[in-house]
Amino acid sequence: MIWFILFKGGYMTKLDLEGVTVWRIGGDEYTREDLRKMDPVCLRALFRERIHHTVEVEIYPIMLGRKKMPENFGYQAELLIEVCNERGFNLEDDDFQWGLKYIELARRLRAGANIEIDDQLPVAFTDDEMKVVRKLLWARRSVRDWVPNRPIPDEIVEQLLEAGRAAPNGCNLDIVRFIVIKDKKRAKWVWSDIPTPMNQCVLIVICYDARVYETVGHDKLVSHNQGYDAAAA
Repeated sequence: MIWFILFKGGYMTKLDLEGVTVWRIGGDEYTREDLRKMDPVCLRALFRERIHHTVEVEIYPIMLGRKKMPENFGYQAELLIEVCNERGFNLEDDDFQWGLKYIELARRLRAGANIEIDDQLPVAFTDDEMKVVRKLLWARRSVRDWVPNRPIPDEIVEQLLEAGRAAPNGCNLDIVRFIVIKDKKRAKWVWSDIPTPMNQCVLIVICYDARVYETVGHDKLVSHNQGYDAAAA
């Protein structure tokens, strides 16, 4: 029998996780041993996906009385966070803290407590800020007038990568990867119908980690979402 208590100063409850498995969309299940052996990138993505589908999207209709709470509500998330903790992941990282918030809310609901979600709506853009948004949307264009022999500052590349990393992605899976190519020989590996002289530009190749979709079962259900995530980035 396994008891798990994680929160410091939070809402404590003992939960027996013996026999609990994590579902893979499509019918398969992962046991505790499967999770212990899983690639860390895939395990972390599975944690975010299960938080999203088994707690986050379920919690609002349950709170409003529109849906009956399942007896095992939040159990998959509990097992995943326990294994992640056991494997030495830093639970102070943002994605784990986000998930832990929902785990605690699920614990409170299982205990019969009344809960409130204190997330604040974002502040509306000002008129001046909307002008910038409109400019980004409607004044964008492809620039192919390369400036010769001017190196691209690393800071600019980092800003572009951060913007791409922050783009929306399906089910919080974070599958997008970036390859920055500055070497002339390696640049030839990437085909393009746009001339890209390497003394005048940097190539950023946007990829996705297909292992993650295979792990959570999205590869057959919504495989096209991988391309959408890459396009958004």
